[in-house]
Amino acid sequence: MSTRCNQRCTCLNVFYAIIQSFFSKTHPNNLQHNRLLLWASSNKQVSYRSREEQDDKESPTPQCSQLAEDAHSSANLLEHYRCDQCNKKFHAPCHLRRHQRIHSGEKPFSCDQCGKTFTWKGNLKTHHLSHSGVKPYMCHQCGKTFSLMSNLRTHQRLHRGVKPYACSQCEKAFTQMSYLKIHEMVHSGEKPHTCEECGKAFNYKSNLKRHKLRIHSGEKPFSCDQCGKTFTRKSNLKTHHLSHSGVKPHMCHQCGKTFRSMGNLRTHQRLHRGVKPYACSQCGKAFTQMSHLQTHKMVHSGEKPHTCEECGKTFSLMGNLRTHQRLHRGVKPYACSQCEKAFTRMSHLKIHEMVHSGEKPHTCEECGKAFNYKSNLKRHKLVHSGVKAHKCDQCGRAFALKSSLATHKLASHCDQCDKA
Repeated sequence: MSTRCNQRCTCLNVFYAIIQSFFSKTHPNNLQHNRLLLWASSNKQVSYRSREEQDDKESPTPQCSQLAEDAHSSANLLEHYRCDQCNKKFHAPCHLRRHQRIHSGEKPFSCDQCGKTFTWKGNLKTHHLSHSGVKPYMCHQCGKTFSLMSNLRTHQRLHRGVKPYACSQCEKAFTQMSYLKIHEMVHSGEKPHTCEECGKAFNYKSNLKRHKLRIHSGEKPFSCDQCGKTFTRKSNLKTHHLSHSGVKPHMCHQCGKTFRSMGNLRTHQRLHRGVKPYACSQCGKAFTQMSHLQTHKMVHSGEKPHTCEECGKTFSLMGNLRTHQRLHRGVKPYACSQCEKAFTRMSHLKIHEMVHSGEKPHTCEECGKAFNYKSNLKRHKLVHSGVKAHKCDQCGRAFALKSSLATHKLASHCDQCDKA
């Protein structure tokens, strides 16, 4: 007896009827076939559950090339609806079409409040909860609430210490598959999302969007409630708060200097290694930090785009303008812990603190004179070099330091006492 029907099934109703007719005649008492009929019947009912699946009943399905011998299980019947890109199998063409959105990138479901799009309608419904703020599922151990039961279950792994997703390259494990995927990029170095403006690459598209919004748009939504300084990232604001508290938990083991963040410590350690990866394309001068290079470039351009509305003074950086504006407001957020004196800048406080400590870490190798800051030492070394760049316009005498020229003018060319 032939086992091939070579008949095209136009809907699940017809498909179910063909299977029922065939098996009732040939294997009326076979339990496995009865299970198959039950499976086909359930899929017939499921097909009426949504408008999307109802539309699929009108679409032609692939021709059945083998029925009886190979259709003894639902797994074999799935061969009718196979994805040609990943070979995944499905019960119905509507399921296959929904799956293919993953490969095509199609996101037909859009949020009417924020415009965000989704591949699945279920994901859109979940997203709507972010606007409503509804979080009905609560963790009884810590009180944290969640919009989905699945998110609560994932969270509860933290309390139980369950980490089912392990990295195949190292021993690190995670509570969520998404965390594992992020971690695996540490090994692969993969950063598929690149910023068109600056070339910086990111692991995830969401990180790229956040980078574009805050770095290139100039948006700084996080503001310090003590000094008014704004930041693009919340983490940067938290680090900044340490400047007011004075806490510096990260110490350099070479010189003992402490820092508020690990990133600042790593940048500082470049000084010891002599690493200066950021070079000026105009003069070749190199810097340990990109921010220092950007500030330096304004020396060549002369650009000072930020103007104080009260006095008209201009600045190359917005941060410098904000610091300057404290003078007009009388704000002095940096106070000395040993006396009552306060300052508009942290750097001014540091200079003042050396009055109490007597610290002068920068010493001249030629004469042994010590200075608070490296810039003062550099200026002092001009005395030993013999370079006298500052010339008196009245008598022609030259001096190594600008301050020495000013003293000379007061002593030798005073307009008030007619001293010549």
